[in-house]
Amino acid sequence: MDKKNFLFVSLTGLISDIAWQVSKEGHEVRYFIGDKKERDIADGFVAKSKDWEKDKEWADIIVFDDTLGQGEKAQALRKEGKPVIGGTAYSDKLEDDRSFGQEELKKAGVNIIPYGEFESFDVAIDHVENPRVEIYDHYYNVVHTALEGLGLKPTLLSTTLIDHLFDVVDRYRDRVDLAALAPTVKWAETSSELPRTGRELAKT
Repeated sequence: MDKKNFLFVSLTGLISDIAWQVSKEGHEVRYFIGDKKERDIADGFVAKSKDWEKDKEWADIIVFDDTLGQGEKAQALRKEGKPVIGGTAYSDKLEDDRSFGQEELKKAGVNIIPYGEFESFDVAIDHVENPRVEIYDHYYNVVHTALEGLGLKPTLLSTTLIDHLFDVVDRYRDRVDLAALAPTVKWAETSSELPRTGRELAKT
């Protein structure tokens, strides 16, 4: 491939590795990051753009990441005749409006799990059947001294470790099967349905 001018346009610096790789392959690269707090990402690895709209005339190829309006920008530039890598307004909506995406899957013949739209957490919580039968507020004070009496020295979780665990959960949140987290235990009944994965639910 002949040497080209690549302009990378990111909301929060998600395509730094690709921009760097393209630069290492001998192409000219300018990298714009929309979020001011993230603009130091990839400093020293690739040249930065302060205003991608001014640099679009310089660019031979423009690369957009993410959604949230990025697809609309890409689509507009395609109409101007610019070679663009990125989404469209339609693909943005598939990601940003999950209900729309579910209905599009349904139209295409894909089985989807039941879903609903809620304006607040409280409304969503009220929508889910509460499996509890005991009162919320009751006396419960656990005292554990037997093992310590035998010489056990408890290792308590530090705040730093807990914060790290939350970071890991947030980083891989796209892998969470929300359907498997739905409550299935009914305390007032003699048996409860075992949790199922989203893939299994989609078959029903």
